[in-house]
Amino acid sequence: MTSPTEGVSPESPGKLASLDQRGSSVLSLAECHALLRHTSGRYGRIGINMNGAPVVLPLNFVLLDAGVLLRIGPGSTLDAIADEPVVAFEIDGLDWPAAWSVLVQGIASVMRDPLLLEQAESSGLTPLVGEPGEVYVLISMSAISGRRFQVGPLARSGVSAPDLEP
Repeated sequence: MTSPTEGVSPESPGKLASLDQRGSSVLSLAECHALLRHTSGRYGRIGINMNGAPVVLPLNFVLLDAGVLLRIGPGSTLDAIADEPVVAFEIDGLDWPAAWSVLVQGIASVMRDPLLLEQAESSGLTPLVGEPGEVYVLISMSAISGRRFQVGPLARSGVSAPDLEP
């Protein structure tokens, strides 16, 4: 069964959303930004290159006008970002029976600009771990893309919506 709004753009109800080759709705830039704003303060996953291997780590974030803000402590993650600053950051969610995903690609850099640091300090960003990191990292939003898709029948069989929510 399909939703009566499937394939309809949420930001322009009279306009059909573009679909990718698998039938997922391609989110507009405005929709991607809205989802980033809506989930700001929660968590996502950063994809980095650590010692030549891809690594994906959960981190909470806050969305600023300048990009995606992270708070990281000293260690291997910060070292990896310094060595290879091209990163990916992904968030996703479930709007049963649909799901969505937003991917941000950009350059991660330690924040040094006093105005941005002031914004970072007042953002309310609190880390997932007990000991907060003291370094603010900003990911530029060089590329942003997103998809919305219906949860497939195999994923739906025997699994209730609360079991899939974070």
